[in-house]
Amino acid sequence: LATSRALNYVPVLIGKKNKPITMTGKTYEAQSTSFTNGDTSNFVVSAEFITSDDKVLVVDDFLAHGKSGHALCDIVKQSGAELIGYSAVFEKRSQGGYDIVKQYTENVHSLVVIDKMENGKITFIED
Repeated sequence: LATSRALNYVPVLIGKKNKPITMTGKTYEAQSTSFTNGDTSNFVVSAEFITSDDKVLVVDDFLAHGKSGHALCDIVKQSGAELIGYSAVFEKRSQGGYDIVKQYTENVHSLVVIDKMENGKITFIED
């Protein structure tokens, strides 16, 4: 929501994890398996809220292995919308998610990029 506000209140679209029973129309869906807990989620976006005329910026909380990022970018691709970028609050660059998302868009930016965490020390990458 803060990103929407900073961009003059552009519409916000939320990728739901698992399809609610109230979502009955056409949907775009993609699976993602959590590295942390091993659970598989099926991200779902109603087709009524994303069209081929849209330009989409995916905003995620955490980019590590890229499984959620891949699913969200795939949903944008399914819809025919233009993926203009991918942004994360935190990113662990060494875990490969950046490279996965980069296959969908050149515009991948994170607020905080962690290179490595060893012996209680965090090393950051400055983009």
